[in-house]
Amino acid sequence: AKKEEDDEASGPKKASPRHYIDILKERDILLFAVLTFTYHLANAGIAPLLAQYVASITSSQTALAWTSANLGLFFVVQALTAYLMIYAVDRFDHKRIMTVAFFLVPIRCLVVAFMAEYFNNPWALTATQTLDGIGAGVYDIMIPIIVHCLTKGSGRFGFTFGFIISMWRIGHGASIFLGEHIVQHFDYTLAFGTLGAIGLLNLIVFVFFFQFKSKSHQRKTRG
Repeated sequence: AKKEEDDEASGPKKASPRHYIDILKERDILLFAVLTFTYHLANAGIAPLLAQYVASITSSQTALAWTSANLGLFFVVQALTAYLMIYAVDRFDHKRIMTVAFFLVPIRCLVVAFMAEYFNNPWALTATQTLDGIGAGVYDIMIPIIVHCLTKGSGRFGFTFGFIISMWRIGHGASIFLGEHIVQHFDYTLAFGTLGAIGLLNLIVFVFFFQFKSKSHQRKTRG
């Protein structure tokens, strides 16, 4: 009895962090790592290919200006979206918010592929970077939130976040290589279409097979 009183007086013991190998065995973490890779495999190559394509249909004197416009529009929209996310993360289900980013990838590819084939207008093509900015603003904010939900209580947020970001960077490089390879052997329309198909598959897997308990879900459960 005295031992039990001493244990109670000392307070609850802190749980030790889980082993790294156990984290890598978690189905949801592994699936999210794959989804992160394929998201960037579909998404990362679009902007450089778009800038390259717009430069090819405009004069050499304005090509650099169009490339700058491509990047500038993206960063402005991304910053505005990230700011608005301050209000969204506490009001909406986290998975639904992240679905917006996944949804915009195939939509963006479809629009750009259609324009590359039938409507070579540099202004309209550059305007599609608005979709990229919205997607990036949502995605970049939600990544650490989702990783936090997946690793809550494990003591391995930093390790898992680093693993997810590594998959991001690998997918990013692979996307540029894949897109450029298709352009060199076929054309831009097929390159954008292929990246869009990967994005569509990724969206389906995310919506129907990936599950995690977000803070908003937990609040609804307690309510």
